Amino acid sequence: MAMVLEIPTTELADYEEQVTLDGLLYTLRFRFNPRCDAWFLDISDGDGAPIVMGRKLVVDFPFTAQHGHREGIVQGEIFVYDTSLRKIDPRFGELGERVLALYLERAEIETL
Repeated sequence: MAMVLEIPTTELADYEEQVTLDGLLYTLRFRFNPRCDAWFLDISDGDGAPIVMGRKLVVDFPFTAQHGHREGIVQGEIFVYDTSLRKIDPRFGELGERVLALYLERAEIETL
């Protein structure tokens, strides 16, 4: 069954986690940059090979769509959603609270 998955986040300013998306293992690195008051995301495959690096997390903007041609890229879509509906990008302490990191599975995208 296709669905939207919430990607777990923490209160740390720089951390990595392994997640399975559409059956494949990826390493996600979330980094907060205080100079620009923004979160950035790196995606690596299960072996640690970089796929997408240093992309800013922007509310309601598809993270991976423009990288669909890259080998190993996730087949679904990663995006961040502002639960307050104000469409404000996440600041430190807001990722996983006001703003959620979500993954829309490929099968769900195909039904849209």
